[in-house]
Amino acid sequence: MNATSITITSILGAISVIMSFLAYRANRQKLHIQYSVFSRAKILQPDTPQSVAVMVDSVEVSSPSLMTLRILNTGDRAIDDSHFVAPLHIKFVGASSIAQASVTQARPPSVNVDLDIDGDTVKVQAALLNPKDIFEVQVISSGFPESIEVDGRLRDVRISESLLRKYARPNLFSTPSDYVIVFPTLPLLYFMITLFILPLALMSIPQGQRSGISIPILATALLIGIAHSVFLVKRARLWQMK
Repeated sequence: MNATSITITSILGAISVIMSFLAYRANRQKLHIQYSVFSRAKILQPDTPQSVAVMVDSVEVSSPSLMTLRILNTGDRAIDDSHFVAPLHIKFVGASSIAQASVTQARPPSVNVDLDIDGDTVKVQAALLNPKDIFEVQVISSGFPESIEVDGRLRDVRISESLLRKYARPNLFSTPSDYVIVFPTLPLLYFMITLFILPLALMSIPQGQRSGISIPILATALLIGIAHSVFLVKRARLWQMK
């Protein structure tokens, strides 16, 4: 087997391994809860008149802040009571206490979630969350939280913050301009990276044979970029309530 055949076989083998791994990751069953903080702000600003106050159950809240976050089942299996060893904890680090916590939206509306307040923490009691079920929690705290952490003891369930949502605006992919920006960008990025690396990978192949190998590889890079764009769009739209 000459150097050209070895290189082609290695490239095709690498692509096959990558595609097989992606197929395995896509098809395996997983339990995963993700959360995203949609807003975190002080209700009263320093220049607010002293006569203005925020009252909860007839009690004034000092230094009130308003936070909104969403919790989503991004896995492909339902999460139910049997997975909850203990409640899911939403901790508002830096806040003095929680004055009020409520579920303001859910998809589907039949999602039933009970909340309890314990100091600077909101406890989410065991609930049935089917794949793609989502609910929104709105909280008024005394004091401004430096950060919001979600954790809990759920059997075999991974809990993490959505990195996609963390660095995106709340209504990502709600307007046509988002699609115009994202869809050309990722395929082009994959294409440019491959175009940069490809000459190094093909150094052992005679000059006249490189074009026949380069075109399929660049086309594959474009297809992977398009597939990644579609994945990001679908994942981002899961966070929308409608």
